[in-house]
Amino acid sequence: AHAVVNIIKQIKELDVDQMIRPNLGDASFKEFEPMLEEILRRADFVEKFHETVDNNTNNSVDGNLTQIKNQLDALIGYDKSQFVAQQQTIKNNITPQLEAIRVVWPHYAVAAIEDSGLLTNIDFKKEFDSMTSNLKTSTEQALKKIEDESKQIIEEARKKASEIESSVRRTAQGVSVEVAQEQFQKASDKNIGQIKIWGGISGTLIIIFVGFVIYLLKVELPKDYSWQMIYYSVISVCMKTG
Repeated sequence: AHAVVNIIKQIKELDVDQMIRPNLGDASFKEFEPMLEEILRRADFVEKFHETVDNNTNNSVDGNLTQIKNQLDALIGYDKSQFVAQQQTIKNNITPQLEAIRVVWPHYAVAAIEDSGLLTNIDFKKEFDSMTSNLKTSTEQALKKIEDESKQIIEEARKKASEIESSVRRTAQGVSVEVAQEQFQKASDKNIGQIKIWGGISGTLIIIFVGFVIYLLKVELPKDYSWQMIYYSVISVCMKTG
């Protein structure tokens, strides 16, 4: 195994809590967590695929990781005041070392792809075409399902709208009939009132007329009164008219 494996093992054995010190609250180094996670993740990847990577690349990464470990050791060894004061310095010192590892990272990525057998698989194109076809079929099925469900939802919405429209119409018709009945009742009440009034007036006039006629019949005029004949004639006419 290459020497880079030894430095990686040493980094993995370091006390992560002592590098972050979450118990310090606001004074902790929580902002360093993403960088530390990247260091450990890349170190683990290098350890796994270093054997198929050239020595120059491994030596370069070994030197970068050694510098990183020295900074982590210093961070762990600080007392509380030093820990708080040196956090940004530690981060600044590690950043260029991690960037150098990123530069040579494609060597390890290719090693991982080659290890998977993907590049030497003679059926790669066939599998890719099959995967593409399956993806296309799944997509078409999903779209068809969405279309069918959409149609069903629209149809249910139409039925519901039709039911609401029918209900509204029935309600409107009921209201119209009720309003018409109310208006007819008001008109009838008014006519009945008019009939009672005019009936009362007519009855009163008839009573007055009959009383007047009776009164005239009881009056005795002098026989020699020249207009006696006219008097009875008037009474006769009134009786006939009545």
